[in-house]
Amino acid sequence: MSRHPVVVAFGKWQATTPTPVIAAYGVFGMIGLAIHHFVAGGAFSSIITMSSVVQCLGITLLCIKVLSCGSAEGISAGSLKLDAFAFAFRLSSTTWLNGYLPVDASGDYVIQAVDMCSLAMVLSAVLADPHPTLPTMWTSVTKEDEVGVVYESENFVEDHQITADNPDAKWTNYTDGSCQRLIYKDLNEDSRYLLKCDAVNCCREDGNDGTVEYQIPNVHPAILAPVHYRGQQTFTRFDGVSVTADTYEWTFLIEKTTAFVTNGTGPDSTAVLQKWVVEAGGQPYPNQYANYTEVPASEAAAFKATFKVPEVCRGNILPCANAHREGLLSAKSLRFLRAGRKTSQKLRRARSPKAGCGSDLGEIEVGLGLAVLDVKNAATACNSNGTSLTECTDDVAKINAQLSKISGHVTAASTDCNPTAGTGCAFNLGNLTKDVAKATAEFGHAATYCANVHGRVLCDASIAAGTLSVIAAVSENSNAINSCE
Repeated sequence: MSRHPVVVAFGKWQATTPTPVIAAYGVFGMIGLAIHHFVAGGAFSSIITMSSVVQCLGITLLCIKVLSCGSAEGISAGSLKLDAFAFAFRLSSTTWLNGYLPVDASGDYVIQAVDMCSLAMVLSAVLADPHPTLPTMWTSVTKEDEVGVVYESENFVEDHQITADNPDAKWTNYTDGSCQRLIYKDLNEDSRYLLKCDAVNCCREDGNDGTVEYQIPNVHPAILAPVHYRGQQTFTRFDGVSVTADTYEWTFLIEKTTAFVTNGTGPDSTAVLQKWVVEAGGQPYPNQYANYTEVPASEAAAFKATFKVPEVCRGNILPCANAHREGLLSAKSLRFLRAGRKTSQKLRRARSPKAGCGSDLGEIEVGLGLAVLDVKNAATACNSNGTSLTECTDDVAKINAQLSKISGHVTAASTDCNPTAGTGCAFNLGNLTKDVAKATAEFGHAATYCANVHGRVLCDASIAAGTLSVIAAVSENSNAINSCE
C-alpha cells in the first residue's frame, strides 16, 4: 500500500474555469479597487499594496487548485517554504519599520494584513501533509458509536449548496429492519425522524444542523486544521476483518479527529473510510465501516431521491420526546434518535458534574468546548461567498450566549475556589477572567459587524480576535483545573 492513498477530490482539474476560481478573481478584483480608491485615495504608491494583493491572489488560486484536485502534484514544497520565509521577513520589517511600504494610507495596516493572509495560506500548505478526500455520497455497514451495527447511507451537502432536490441527509437503519432514523436538513427544516420504532410509525425531533461531515479535514477553512499523516495502523474491524489503513489526523482546538482510510479501486475514486475517531474532552468516539461504497455520479439523482421525508412523517406528527413519555417509544430508541450528533452534544456528556470549585471549572470547560465548536461553524458561515449573513449572525449569537454562561461560571469559580493571592490558582483564574472578558468583547463587536454585509472584514477580524481569546481561555481553564482542584 502506498504511503498516501489516492488523492482525488471531485474529479480532475477541469479545463473549464471552476466557480471558486471565478469567485477568487472577482473578490480580489473588488478588494484591489476598494483599496486603491477608498483607502489609498488613488495614490500611485498603492501599486505596492496592489502587488501584495495580486501575490495573495496567486497563493489563493494555488490553494484552490490543491483543494479542487485533492493533490499537490507539481507544486514544489521548497518553493512554498521560500515564499513563507519571504513573507515572514517582509512582515518583520513592515509591521514596525517603514521599509517596503507605500506612502499612502494602505501602508498602515492593509498591506500587512494581506501579507499575513498570504503567509497563513502558505504555512497551511507547507505544514499539512498530502491527504485523500472522502466521498460525500456513500453507503456502509457501520458500527456507530452509541448505536451498534447499522446500515448507513449519507448525502452530505454544505449549507450553501442545499436545494429541495439535494438535502443534507443520512439514513441509519438497524440491520434487522426494526427501526430507522433519518437526519434531514433542507431549505425549510432541520429534523431527525424515527420510523417503525416500537409502537411509533413516525416521530420527529429538532435536528442539530444536519449531518456530521466525514471529510479530511472537516474543518473549514482547512487552514485552521492542517492534516498530518500518522503512518499505517492495523486493527481488527467489528466484522473480524484485519485492516491495514493509512491514518490522517487533524486537530481543531479541543477536538482531535483521526481518519483510517485505504485506497479506492479506480483511478478517479476517492479513499475508502475504514474507521473514524473523534476525541473531545479526553473521550474518544469511534465509528468503524465495512463495505464502505462511494455512490457514483451516474447514480447521484436516484440516490438523493431516497432521502425524501416519508409521507407517514408529514403533517402534525408526535414529537419523539412525547412518544417516550407516553410509553410508545423506548429509552433505547430515543438514544438511537439522538446518537451520532455533532461533537458539541457529545462533549456536554463527557464530564460529570463535581461540587464547588471543580463543578465551576468543569462547566467552564464544557462551555468553552461548545463555544469552540460554534466558533468553527461561524468561521465557515461568515466566510461564505453568499450575501446572506443569517447563519453567520446566528452562530455569533450562539457564541455570545455561551460566553454569557461561561462568564457566570468564571465569577462563581473565583468565589468557590477561594484562591490564595500569589498562588497558581489565583494567577490562572485571573488570566481566565481576562480572556473570557476579551472574547466577550470581541464577539460582541462581531454581532454588530457581521449583521452588515459591508462589514465582513471587521466581522472576520473580530471573530479571529475572539477566537484567539477563547483558545487562551481553554488553556487557562485547563491550568486552573490542575492548580485549583
